[in-house]
Amino acid sequence: MSYTNFIKAMELAPKCKFYTTAGGKSEEEIDMSEKKLGISFSPQCKEFYKKYGYLSFFGNEIYGIDPEDDSGILEGNSVAYALNDREEYNLPKEWIPIYDFGDGNMAYLDYSSLNAVKEPDVIMAFYNGDKYEKVEKLAEDLGDFILQLVHEQVADQKCCPVRTTGLFQFSCCTAGNAVTGAEIILFSLRQYCDFCHCCNGSQSLTAKA
Repeated sequence: MSYTNFIKAMELAPKCKFYTTAGGKSEEEIDMSEKKLGISFSPQCKEFYKKYGYLSFFGNEIYGIDPEDDSGILEGNSVAYALNDREEYNLPKEWIPIYDFGDGNMAYLDYSSLNAVKEPDVIMAFYNGDKYEKVEKLAEDLGDFILQLVHEQVADQKCCPVRTTGLFQFSCCTAGNAVTGAEIILFSLRQYCDFCHCCNGSQSLTAKA
């Protein structure tokens, strides 16, 4: 839990595959978002929005803010997502959505629970059809949460499939295991390493001749 972890996370993030940011938001856009949400953003969040605006890398998406977007698209925009879910599902005002796990659970900044430096907890919660239920606390603040995701992705990249003649061949696999392109869609990088079983994800992979 520290600003140091936020800095570390944003320095490491570009090492992840398909790293993308929105290039930052203006003070005007940040102020407008705060007014629409009725929330005063924490120092880390303001810096994240101002410098990066949004963050995406290899299937991970940390939502940004776009207070003037009226497209109806919620994904990636904490402002639109929060306002929609407040109206439709009575989302607690203090919860700001920042990440979708893709299984019904989402990560929220919980502004009802601030630490000593005014940073909100990051929690996991879901809508059960009647109300929102908190599952667990995921991180002490935004920086800690992003750092967890970045560390996981960087670790996964150390054992990943490489395409060779239409297949993805594990060079660390003495048995010569391979998976097809169709299976690439079905398994995450970490699951590939589990699927191979021969190195437990401990070896780097290179194309096999």
